[in-house]
Amino acid sequence: MKNPLKIAVLSFADIDNFGDILFAHVVEGEIKKIDNHATIDFFSPTDYEHADRIYKSFDCEEDYSEYDAILLAGGEVIHFYDERTWLPIYEKRGFSFPDDRRPSDIIWKFHDKKQVAYKAWLSVGVRECKEIEDGLLEKVIQDLDFISVRGLLSKKILEKKEFNFYDRKIRLTPDLGWLFPETLTRNSHLSSISHIVELEEPYIIFQTNNISDDDCQLITKELMKVKQNLHLNIVLLPVIRPWDDLSYLKKIEHCSKGSIKCLPNNLNAFQIMKVILGAKFVISSSLHCALTALAADIPAGLINKWQGSKLQDIFSQQFRMDFLSSDYNDIYYFSERLAAESKSDKEILSSFSSLMRLHLRKLFQDLVSDIRNST
Repeated sequence: MKNPLKIAVLSFADIDNFGDILFAHVVEGEIKKIDNHATIDFFSPTDYEHADRIYKSFDCEEDYSEYDAILLAGGEVIHFYDERTWLPIYEKRGFSFPDDRRPSDIIWKFHDKKQVAYKAWLSVGVRECKEIEDGLLEKVIQDLDFISVRGLLSKKILEKKEFNFYDRKIRLTPDLGWLFPETLTRNSHLSSISHIVELEEPYIIFQTNNISDDDCQLITKELMKVKQNLHLNIVLLPVIRPWDDLSYLKKIEHCSKGSIKCLPNNLNAFQIMKVILGAKFVISSSLHCALTALAADIPAGLINKWQGSKLQDIFSQQFRMDFLSSDYNDIYYFSERLAAESKSDKEILSSFSSLMRLHLRKLFQDLVSDIRNST
C-alpha cells in the first residue's frame, strides 16, 4: 500500500475574496477522492482563518521537505503592487515588498525549492505584464513539474504571444470554479443562512464594484425595471471584500430607497454560495460569482468595465460572449434573456458544466499520478 500523500496548497485566500478562499477546498476535495488518507495543508501569503480552516503563512525560507508536493491553485499569478488592492491588503499585515515593487506573484518563490519533489501551478490565470523581471517566467516554467492555465489567453501570455508556438508543458484546463458547488456539499454544516438573512423568492443576484454616482443611478433604474416588469426580487450580494464592493452595493440600496436589499458582509464563502445557488439567475462583475452559478446550471452574465483576459477566456469557452458586457445599460437586456434561459431547457448549460467537471477530474487524476511517480 502506498503512503498517503502530504500536499501543501497555496492560494491567495488571505485577501478574503470569495473565489480565492475556495480554490484550496476544491483541491482538497478532489485529491481526497483519489487518496482518502492524504493530508492537505492550506497556505497563503499571510496567516488567515476562514470558517473552520486555517491558512498558514507561507515562508519561502522554510524547509517544506515533509511535503510530497506544493501546488499553487487557482487565481491570477501576476499581481500589481498597486495602491488599490495589494499594498493595502499586505502592508497592513507587515508583508515586505521588493523596493521596486515590480509586479510579481508574492509566493512564486516556491518553484525552486529543491527539497520538495513536485511543484505545480494548477488552473491559474496569467495577466499581461511588461514590467516583470526579465527571465523570471522562463525560470518558473522550467522549474515547475506541472503547469495548467485556465484559458488560451493566459497560455499565450506565458508563451510570449508566439502564436505559432505551442508549449506542451503549459496545459489548458478548466477554471477550478466549476467545482465550487461541490465544496458546499462537503461543508454543508457551514452554509446555514436563515439566522442571518431572509431571502424572498424568486430572486436574482446582482453584484458590482467601483461604480460612480452616475453608474449607481443607471444600475438602480435598470434593476427596478427588472423587479417591476419581470416580478423578481433583487439581492445585492457582496463577494469582493478586498475591493469593498459592499460600499458600492449599499449605494444602490440607498438609491432604490430600500426597494432593493443588500445582504450583509459577514457571510462566509459557503453561505455566499448557498445564496447564489438559490437564485434564478446572476449578473455580476465577479467571475467566480457568475461561474458558481453556471457550474450549477444557473444562467449568469458578467458586466465589468475592466474585462481583462480571464472574463473573455471563460465566457468565450462557453460561447456566452453575448452575456459579457462593460455597459450597465445591458442589465435589463441581460435579465430578459437570462430569465428566458432559466425557464427553458438547460441542456447546453448542463452539458457544458458536466464537461468541465469531467476535464477537472482527469486533471486531478493525472496530477496525483505524477506526484506519486515523483516521490
